[in-house]
Amino acid sequence: IEGSFETGEKPIYKMKTKNQLYHAKYHQENRDEILARKVKHRKNHKEEAQKYKIEYCIEKPGNIVISRAKYRAKKKGIRFDLDQYKDQINERVKSGACELTGEIMRYDNRKAVKDDSASIDRINPSLGYIYDNIRIIRYDVNMMLNKYGEDRLLKIADAIRNFHGV
Repeated sequence: IEGSFETGEKPIYKMKTKNQLYHAKYHQENRDEILARKVKHRKNHKEEAQKYKIEYCIEKPGNIVISRAKYRAKKKGIRFDLDQYKDQINERVKSGACELTGEIMRYDNRKAVKDDSASIDRINPSLGYIYDNIRIIRYDVNMMLNKYGEDRLLKIADAIRNFHGV
């Protein structure tokens, strides 16, 4: 890593190619100018941005969870075939119900992922993001599954129900 944390200079991470290093350095050196261009572009293209927001965040909310899953799959080097199932995934997300708990999920245009956001769970993580291996569940439920596993999570839920006499 090049750069100094003591001087507040952001580090440039060593990349695989010279081209990537050049672009990282360029963006680091021209950050303010690049941000100003983005702000200007957004002001000049408000209608396009609104159209995009409606199409991809409201009418096709599954596209958001698919793109997040695609990024994770690429980063982890695992299988991904969900692009060809966009319509089916959009319908599953639009149903608004977690496929594991039945609780309400949100799929609005929030930028940040919240506990009640829709997310894609890999039933068998080793198989990757393939359509027959996924379910659309709440983000908070997905995080608990990742930490404890389905068997342990169900035992915890049973213990809570038994303790409260439900």
